Amino acid sequence: MATVTGGGITTYINAGSNDANGFAQALASVVSTGLGNGTYTRTGGPNPPTGAGVLTISTPGAVVSDNFAVKVDLINANGNSAPGTASVTLVGAGGPGEIVIGDGSNITYFTRTGAGQYVFGDGNDVFGTNTVGGGNNHVSMGGGADTVNIYSGNATVSTGTGNDTVNSGLPGTYSNLLVFNNGNASVIATGGLGTDTVIGGNGTTYISDGSKNVIFNGQGGTGAATVVGGTGSDTVYLGPGGGQAGGGSAGNNMLYGGTGSAGSTLFGGGNGDVLFARGSGQTVLIAGPGNETLQGGASSGSNVYIAGYGGNTTIGGGSGNETYYFGSPNAASVAGGNVVVDTGTGQDIFNFINRGAGGSTASVLINSFSSTSDKIQLIGFGSGLSSTEASITSAAASGSTVTLSTGTKITFGSVVSLNSSNFTNIG
Repeated sequence: MATVTGGGITTYINAGSNDANGFAQALASVVSTGLGNGTYTRTGGPNPPTGAGVLTISTPGAVVSDNFAVKVDLINANGNSAPGTASVTLVGAGGPGEIVIGDGSNITYFTRTGAGQYVFGDGNDVFGTNTVGGGNNHVSMGGGADTVNIYSGNATVSTGTGNDTVNSGLPGTYSNLLVFNNGNASVIATGGLGTDTVIGGNGTTYISDGSKNVIFNGQGGTGAATVVGGTGSDTVYLGPGGGQAGGGSAGNNMLYGGTGSAGSTLFGGGNGDVLFARGSGQTVLIAGPGNETLQGGASSGSNVYIAGYGGNTTIGGGSGNETYYFGSPNAASVAGGNVVVDTGTGQDIFNFINRGAGGSTASVLINSFSSTSDKIQLIGFGSGLSSTEASITSAAASGSTVTLSTGTKITFGSVVSLNSSNFTNIG
């Protein structure tokens, strides 16, 4: 225990080893001397937090500065540490070399425009930056339920083993984050610009990226992830735990399903998206409103492909028994686009949905349709087929085209013959 007396106050700095005690004593001497000769001063502004356990660091040279570190440990009335039960709020000076080490107390630390190293213990801690002018901060959280607010600058954040929240943007702010999730983390951007890169772990990861771009890689851990696309562009690699990933409306999203047996769902967000199914679990690939590519060649799962949502879609099937849906997935007022399908090697089902005028896919080209194993299902066409739909049950040569009553054109690119066993009318 190091004790600082100067400027009319006494400060205790608690440390856990001889080396740390020596460092704390050296720091205490510096602080004591500064307070004694007036180099360091206590200040009440501008508008710092007030109350018990509040310390305001007023200038870059005060208490936390280049080449100095502070061990934050709130001491109770008996001179003992009270980790996990006490709270302290600190306002940093914004110096370029801040080093803050927190113990088990509940610590709230606000930095300004500087950059530093911040390590927190097992309390429920809060770290925050300014909305402008932030530096290159490195923040490591402990085992509590922590909150990290990075609104400006570049930051590397290692979440703790608890349920942590990382807020990474507000309207009018700019920040780039690298987040390592060591527990169950939520990364939320409600606005702002920049790119957040998140590395998933064995816990769950939740990302809502607002207007920012997101890169997520969950392949190194077993946890499931949920990525909610905003208005940016996303690159997402789900891991063995699978999960859900939605691309941003800016388009050019790259979304990869899980690598194991867990299921995944991928939602396209804008024009130019590419969605990949991987692993042995089922992946649902949903085309967005632009020109989309859905790929299942790296997957052995029984995948589901949903296409025809306003844009043109290219689909490559995998080796599992897969299901395809064509037609606007939400309303008749959304016209479907053109689809090209290169089927895989499994037993596949192609579903054509009648959603009324303007709600069906314009045309579908099916390459490598197998008349011995693949099937076509007509959904919503009524209990009986019109003569047009019935005509597709007759023999069809390669390259033949059939037009449904909805206007959808089906072209079979490579099939020798079709028979009634290939078709089912669900009504």
